[in-house]
Formats: sequence, structure tokens, C-alpha cells
Amino acid sequence: MFLLDMQKIFGLPILIAILLASIFPYIGLSLINISVYLLIFLMYLSISHVNLNFNFKKGTLTNLFNKDLLVGILLLFIIYPLIQFLLAKLLIKNQYYVYGLTFASLTPIAIVAPYFTSLHQGNKEFSFSFMLVSMVICPFLAPIILYLLFNGRVDFNLFPIIKILLLVFITPLFILVITNKWLPSLKKTINKHQASLNSVCLSLLIFILIGAAYGKMQTNYISLEMIIKILLIAIFQDFVVYFLSLKLLSKFKFKKTISISVSMKNIAIAANILLFYTPQAAIPVCLIFVIHALFFNYLGFAGSKLP
Repeated sequence: MFLLDMQKIFGLPILIAILLASIFPYIGLSLINISVYLLIFLMYLSISHVNLNFNFKKGTLTNLFNKDLLVGILLLFIIYPLIQFLLAKLLIKNQYYVYGLTFASLTPIAIVAPYFTSLHQGNKEFSFSFMLVSMVICPFLAPIILYLLFNGRVDFNLFPIIKILLLVFITPLFILVITNKWLPSLKKTINKHQASLNSVCLSLLIFILIGAAYGKMQTNYISLEMIIKILLIAIFQDFVVYFLSLKLLSKFKFKKTISISVSMKNIAIAANILLFYTPQAAIPVCLIFVIHALFFNYLGFAGSKLP
């Protein structure tokens, strides 16, 4: 019952974390070094239910070579980011904010996407494959697109992105091997409370990132009008992208899985990188978490209603 309730209110702890981060920003800033460990644990939760059967006859790798994945990549890194860039340019004059929102739209699929895919009876193996491919492509494709859209401006290099993505993917695999072989009871307990652990860890991560953003900027000022415009863009990224993808991909085999995946960008990675290189651009990225929380709540509640 508690697991079901956590599915229904998945985003509520996130909203609380956002509120607390705005009140106590320097606590989040002081905890910034543990954010990558939370990403690693969230990835472990994501892959713990996935069938990692890596062969070409059956299993995850067969999902890497089909038209569904190619269309998903096109939506994920080209079509929707371009629309989001145009929306940001239309609504927002602050170029740091436009840059941050565009960079956020070019991040890989969120680590919790396979979890929500399984809630909606989608193909979690395909979702994991899609997430993995997006993590491989992102460090090389995102700088090129940013370079073209912002007249040669790219405020980061490849190394920190590759380092974070490698840590976030490879480390959980080792942990999974250890828990599978020597700690099966621990893995069973973790899987049993997956919804709660996902929500709590994601909330703590968001608290840290938003607090760090406010702390580094040393100001909480941002106009209400600007907040509304940023949230409208975030609504597009989450809700509009999800329902539009379901419509566009109505004849595709993995339409629900792709729709959930492309609407769940890894905003945490974007915030981590921007906080280091361009803190002002991280402010709008952190505000996206407000809509993320509502979207997670919707997906969790809708998923709990399925038979």
C-alpha cells in the first residue's frame, strides 16, 4: 500500500525539496559534492529491474538497432530541443537563461525513465537501451548543437560530461553485480521500496542542486514574470512533449516507452555542469524541477491506475 501511495505522490517530496532549497540554499551548496553519488544510486535503482541480457539474439542490445530508436533520438536531440530553443528565444531576453534551457533540452534521458516506463507497462529494456544510447551521444552532439545555435559559444568541455556519465553508468553496474551475487536479500528489499527510494533520493538531489544554484548566485531574485515563462517552457518539455509524442508515434511499437523517455530529460546532469561553468544559466534549469515534480506525480498516479 505504501509503495502504491508513493507512486501516486511521487513528486510531492520533490516539491517540498524545492521549497526547502529556496529557504536554506547554503545547506544545498555545502552538500554539492554528494550529488554524483545520488545520481549513481538512482541509476542503480533504474537498472535493478532491467534484464541486462546483452546479446544479439535476445535482450537489450537488439533494441539498439531499430527505427523506433532512431526516431526517438531525432525527437530527443534535434526536433524537441530546437522547438524549446525557439520558445526560449521568443519568451526570454536573458541569454544565460536561454542557454541554460537549451542545454537542459540536450541532456540524456532521465535515470528514472525506465522506472516510470515499467509503471506504464512499457518496455523497460528498450527504455534502458534508449537511455544508454542518449548518454553516449550527448557529450558529442550537445556541444555541436550549442555551437551552431549560440554562434560558437560552448561554456564547457567534454571531459566533465564524459566523466559524470561514465561514473553514473559503470559504477551502478558493479554494485548490481555485487548485490546480485552476494547481497540478494538487500537487493530484494531495495526493489520492494523502489518508489520510495527513487522519490527520496531524487528530492535530496534536487534540494542540493537548487540550493547550490541560489548559493552560488548569492541572490534569490528572479521576477515572477520570468519564473512563469520558464515554467511554461518546462511544461512544454514534460507534458506537451509526452502527449505530442504519443500522438506522433501512434503507429510505432514502443510509442509509450519513447514518449515517456523523451519527455524526461536528465536535468540533474545539466544543473551539475552549469553550476560549475555558468551558474547563472543553472537558475532556470533548477526551476524546471517544479514541473518535473508535477509530471512525475502525473505519471506515477496514472501508472498506479493501470491493471
